[in-house]
Amino acid sequence: MNNRLDHLREICEQTQVDGFLISSTSNIFYISGFNRFLVDHDGFLLVTNKSTYLITSPLYTEAARKFTPDLAVLETSPDVWYAQMVKKIVTQENLKVIGFEEKDLRVAEYYDLQDEKVQLKSVSLRNLRLQKDADEIAAIQKACELTDVVFKKTIPFLKEGVSELEISAKMTAIAQDIGADIGFPSIVAFGRHSAVPHHMTSDEKLTKNSFVLLDFGLKYNNYLSDMSRTVFFGSPTDNQRTLYETVKKSQQAAAGYIQNHMSEDILVKDVDKIARDVLEEKHFPVYPHALGHGVALEVHEAPTLSLYSPEKLLENTVFTLEPGTYDPTMGGVRIEDVYVLHNKKLQQLTNSSKDLIVI
Repeated sequence: MNNRLDHLREICEQTQVDGFLISSTSNIFYISGFNRFLVDHDGFLLVTNKSTYLITSPLYTEAARKFTPDLAVLETSPDVWYAQMVKKIVTQENLKVIGFEEKDLRVAEYYDLQDEKVQLKSVSLRNLRLQKDADEIAAIQKACELTDVVFKKTIPFLKEGVSELEISAKMTAIAQDIGADIGFPSIVAFGRHSAVPHHMTSDEKLTKNSFVLLDFGLKYNNYLSDMSRTVFFGSPTDNQRTLYETVKKSQQAAAGYIQNHMSEDILVKDVDKIARDVLEEKHFPVYPHALGHGVALEVHEAPTLSLYSPEKLLENTVFTLEPGTYDPTMGGVRIEDVYVLHNKKLQQLTNSSKDLIVI
């Protein structure tokens, strides 16, 4: 945690702010280790050159003092809310500029903080958690291993007449049985629904000759996995097999490009283009989303592997590669895995089979 505080204070120095107000639950946990807020914005972390303050209500102060004894825990009340606490610290430490999370702080909270004594400065913390330490990578790897288990145990329940919602519930139960939690709402898509990239799981029943798309992740020690697999229930046509194999080839091409360019800067937009080119060559619809994204404390975080992103892949970055093609006439296919760049090697963390499974 001290290294993470030092990193944040470096950002403060670089962006010329005297302190930083952290409002996102993920970043509060990352910096302080406190992860017991039940609702977003139930607490705030104020980091200055001198101290680190956790500002929260009586609902959490006892837990905060117990689990983060090194923090200065400040308790709000109906008369003294978090903004007044921040202003008091501003006066005590003679702070002139306070940074805030431009992607997270609410408008009402911003207005509450307005004060003639201090300037509020919007600062991006997008790259704060970009490069993972060994403990983070180990937690994500464990989440991925458990994800592979859930996928394997789910396949036998794919039978004619079962609903998407029933499979989703079964996946949740299996995860709990092996000591994990579902990390985000699972996508279970049968048949025509598989051609909707972010389909909302429904009561649709499984019928013969249908793609089944499963997109889900587990949480282990606060860290997430994210995997997609597409299987076929019935007898796929030659075109459907080609559709599947082309998506598989697309992902392999992207991973191969990364592995073959480890000695140089890897632009994420170049990786995305490699994957798209494979689909375009076969004249299949190209996925209408980024090729991938970072995953750790949140299921979508930096980097974004997009044609429009200027980012580079850095050492100890964890991210997904998830090309897909979505054709309403044949169904949709997405194959997604979690990878990490570590010791100048590309390591795949989700390892369920990518051969087309026909049930």
